[in-house]
Amino acid sequence: EYFYGLTVEPLRDKNNQIIGVRCVSVDITKHINIQTDLQQQRDVLHALLNKTNEGISVIDGHGKSLIYNKQMEEITGYTADEINEMSLLDAIKPLSIKNTNFDNGEFEIIRKDGKKQNVLIKKQLLNHADHKLTITSIRNITDFIESERMLRLACAELEKSLNKRTRELAVMSKALEIENKERRL
Repeated sequence: EYFYGLTVEPLRDKNNQIIGVRCVSVDITKHINIQTDLQQQRDVLHALLNKTNEGISVIDGHGKSLIYNKQMEEITGYTADEINEMSLLDAIKPLSIKNTNFDNGEFEIIRKDGKKQNVLIKKQLLNHADHKLTITSIRNITDFIESERMLRLACAELEKSLNKRTRELAVMSKALEIENKERRL
């Protein structure tokens, strides 16, 4: 399959009368094929970024969001357009920083709707073709943190029950010991 770009323009004389037509045809097949390949690569990248469980954001040196996937929208509550109007740091409003470096670590944030979430943030700087890019990935670990809290509570309850039962068994053992001594006499 071949593609051609065609330019047609009238040829005019000194009186501006059309005296002919000039046609130029250029083979643009290679250009179209490159564009098609590039679009397919973009489609694959877009699908991949939107299927991941992590929010991914790529921001250029001017603060413009180049990539902001659906999971990032879900975690923060902000769309890519809204993020371009503010910084990601302003958008997620970290409440507690368990690490002195906001670039990497576990944080509690407030989403756009006011809901608190625990997240794990990893940020990397990338210098690419004289462009500075900031790549940020955010994973929502709220459910994990809650599961961990519930597990600790269950372990504490189990330990409490175990200690109580151990004391009961110690009392029963002492009583059986006394009863066995009395029977021997």
